[in-house]
Amino acid sequence: AWWAAHRPPPVSVVAPDVDHDGLDGLATIAAGDVITDPLRTAVRRFGGKAANLARLYAFLPDEHEVPGFAIPFRHYDRYVRTNTMPDPRTPGGPPLPYADVLAALHADPRFMADPAYRAPLLGAVHDALDDDGAIDAALVAALAARIDAVFSPGVMVRFRSSSNAEDGVAFNGAGLYDSTSVCVADSLDADKAGPSHCDPNQPKERTIERGLRTVWASLWNPR
Repeated sequence: AWWAAHRPPPVSVVAPDVDHDGLDGLATIAAGDVITDPLRTAVRRFGGKAANLARLYAFLPDEHEVPGFAIPFRHYDRYVRTNTMPDPRTPGGPPLPYADVLAALHADPRFMADPAYRAPLLGAVHDALDDDGAIDAALVAALAARIDAVFSPGVMVRFRSSSNAEDGVAFNGAGLYDSTSVCVADSLDADKAGPSHCDPNQPKERTIERGLRTVWASLWNPR
């Protein structure tokens, strides 16, 4: 009874918009954002972190508006629907889309209730998303061009999470997901040998593909 009386209200998680495909700049997101919009369009397209950063542009002087753009949920959705793995509860089973595996796990009452059972299963999904999935070559090319245009060629950039389950008023989600650095030239050099072209102190390449997998997979970190 005590826990029931003190339990916070459930976090409101908006459904993602998987149709929007523009790599919109923060200023563009801010210009089209209406904070009172009941559909929460910016959050549904790009996640809470990107939407809130864009909203700051209404208050920041020009010299403090750091460059940036957002990758919409459409590309994550395509990634989890076009790449496959076996259900980790049945090793050696038939390959299924990542999205189907995740749906099946969330329909498993034990997965939802038992953290000791859940953690290794989530770990298997995380590792598959982080290591094995194919990234659309057209997306890589579009991101390479967009990064060079927004920043400049040869600059190491930061890929950060922006999910529909973080940076909200009732739940900030700080520390749940992972960020990583990315170098366009590492994706375009036709090899996998380090060091990074953007930072010789990085012994391994920091490709766009690696950056996407790392951040997308972190949506399923056990924490």
